[in-house]
Amino acid sequence: MNDELPEHLRPVRDILMNAAHGSDDEDFPPAPDDLLDDLEEKLGGRRAVPAAPVAAVPWHVRLTRFLGSPGFGLAAAAIVVLLIAVPLFKGPDRFRNNGSSTTTAAVRVVLVAPDSATLDRISGSDLIDPASRVIAENAAAAKAVPSPKLVLDFQASTLEGWSADGTLLFTDPLPAAADQPAAIATALSRLGR
Repeated sequence: MNDELPEHLRPVRDILMNAAHGSDDEDFPPAPDDLLDDLEEKLGGRRAVPAAPVAAVPWHVRLTRFLGSPGFGLAAAAIVVLLIAVPLFKGPDRFRNNGSSTTTAAVRVVLVAPDSATLDRISGSDLIDPASRVIAENAAAAKAVPSPKLVLDFQASTLEGWSADGTLLFTDPLPAAADQPAAIATALSRLGR
């Protein structure tokens, strides 16, 4: 008989041994041949096989597997979308100067003696930043505004562009009311060069 049973089967072995040899109280029939061997084989013969040691995976293989995983691709796509979308949420106010000082001098738009309808039309077009707009009563007051500047003289019907050093760059006739926004945009782009 095999005495090398696991600890949890020893009570079963003791009960069966008592049954096989008989006890003082009762007379038991003898156990069939090889019963204990069959029980041990079915109930306790399984031993855990130790796991094989896992070999260390080199860092470059782990990095390659990580970069090739679908999770990395989704995370990279989400980051790209956020990098593109965040500036869009800041709004159109970031495009303009908004009256803050910058390293380059902001171009001032001087309106000389505009009537209220003209002022409303130009202000409503969003072409001129309200912080850079200056209203002057006459041409002498417009010359006193620091350069660079674009002077819209409604009395003389002229459009003048002045550089940062105070040099007159161009003088054009001021177009009719319907064409003024396009003329202002063109003149501002000429000053920006």
